[in-house]
Amino acid sequence: MCTEQLEKQVQAIGQLLEQIADDNIFQLCVGHAGSKMYDPEGILHAVAEVDSDILLQAIIESYDCTANHEEPHSAEVEARELLSLDTTDPDKPDKVEKFLARFIEGYSIDEVIEILLDQKHISQATMHDYFEHVYDVEYRIGRTGALLGVRFLVAGGGPTIYVTDKGVEGIWGGGRYSYLLTYKTMGAINQYGEELYNINRSNFSC
Repeated sequence: MCTEQLEKQVQAIGQLLEQIADDNIFQLCVGHAGSKMYDPEGILHAVAEVDSDILLQAIIESYDCTANHEEPHSAEVEARELLSLDTTDPDKPDKVEKFLARFIEGYSIDEVIEILLDQKHISQATMHDYFEHVYDVEYRIGRTGALLGVRFLVAGGGPTIYVTDKGVEGIWGGGRYSYLLTYKTMGAINQYGEELYNINRSNFSC
């Protein structure tokens, strides 16, 4: 029972961190697009790096015809069908990529950006929000003072769960379970760890 509960908790933490990382990338991309700071073509290329399900959900919500009892737009129907596909379906990435290419071709760049900017389902949480109240933070520092890694203790007293820039690691009794994070989530955690280290390094004693 302990092992099963540990796996569920570790997976839940890992999936939440991945969602935060994806949402933060989405916010950054559409925020830049909205301020016209960057080339729109470049923004769309960056947005394409976000979890495809987020983009599909954004397209669905941009129409929201079904909720308004109107005839669904063909793009909304296809986006819903793709969103319902299992993530283990080997053909899903190719189908989604082709759909997004057709969808973007049917609109001007500005119209696509407007669709993305209009979404309100994206979480406003950040890595700072998640890690602000952890039990402890451990830094691994090289002899030159450079940060080599960071580890956050996010649960204790029952299962002990750590988050590193590689993944989520849980220990409970004799059980152990690890969850490997996506590259963009690893990068977001590593960036936050570096920022936290640079803020607090003056407080460290040699």
